[in-house]
Parts: sequence; structure tokens; C-alpha cells
Amino acid sequence: MVGCRKGCAVAWQTVEETIRSSIKRRVRRAMAAIVTGSILVAAAGLLLGITNKLGPLQIISHVVAFAVFISGVVLLMSVKCPKCSVRLGQAASGAAYGYRGWVRRGRRKVNFCPFCGVSLDEPVPQKPVT
Repeated sequence: MVGCRKGCAVAWQTVEETIRSSIKRRVRRAMAAIVTGSILVAAAGLLLGITNKLGPLQIISHVVAFAVFISGVVLLMSVKCPKCSVRLGQAASGAAYGYRGWVRRGRRKVNFCPFCGVSLDEPVPQKPVT
């Protein structure tokens, strides 16, 4: 579908998003939160090591850093298949990047949802408007 508003110089083309790219986007967001949380935990630990006292600033920084890290883990574990809405959990990182567990084994990626069997290269199913 190509469309352009009256008077615009650029034509926009909408491309259907695949299930794999949808899962990859969600995994990327979760991993960003996990990495950010890890960096914040390390920074909070460094702050505690430098000041050598446990004050309200150190407690708040540790709580915030840990909350960001845990929210990333929860986001990663709550990635769902767009078709069957089953949480993929750790399989989501395999579907997105080819990881199996914590070790990357080759370039083989998961091609199907392990629960409903839909191909991850199909377009994301549109939800019916009610």
C-alpha cells in the first residue's frame, strides 16, 4: 500500500512485519533493559565502593538498578507468539538470534513457533477489529 498526503514529496510504503521481526524487536527491547540494568548495578556498586558508606543515595541507586534489570528479565520471559499468544520465554532469543540456552550454537535459527507451528517468516496476523 503506497500513499501520500496531499502536497507531500515522499510516498510511504507500509511493509507487513514478520513474526520473527516482531519477536526480535521485543527481545531487543528486553535485552537493552537487561544490559542497562547490569551497567547500573555495576555503577551502583562502584559508587558504594568509592564512598564506602551506605546512605540513601546508594540504597536508591541499587534498588533502581536492580528493578531495571529484573524488568528486562520479565520482559524477555513474557515475549509471546503473535499467533497463539503463548509465552516463548527463552525460546524467543532462539527465534530472534539463534541462541539455544546461554550459548550461541552456529547460525541456525528457530523457524517455527514450538507451540503452534506457525512459520516465523509469515506476516504478523492482524487482530480482528471488534
